Amino acid sequence: MEPTETDRDFPKSAGILFGLGLGGFFDGIVLHQLLQWHHMLTSFGYPADNVRNLEINTLWDGIFHSSTYFLIWGALMLVGGWFLLKGGEQETPDERAIHLQVKLNR
Repeated sequence: MEPTETDRDFPKSAGILFGLGLGGFFDGIVLHQLLQWHHMLTSFGYPADNVRNLEINTLWDGIFHSSTYFLIWGALMLVGGWFLLKGGEQETPDERAIHLQVKLNR
């Protein structure tokens, strides 16, 4: 199946940012907070065996979680910008029917 003009124009970087952000959400929420399996710096010399190390790990967990929010925000900005730029190029009902017919005949 050949990519259409719309497929080629859509920013793939938005998909990459969404994937990284959602993966970070899963890691941060499930592994860090719910299961408490690991923290960001436990493998880098800050084991979670005293309060000071837990404070450092919690700080870096928060920085990690903040970065996932920025990844999702960036993806939303890319997708929103793409839709704003494409907003003036709306298809007529006849053009939509032709595109649907072409897709169904593949």
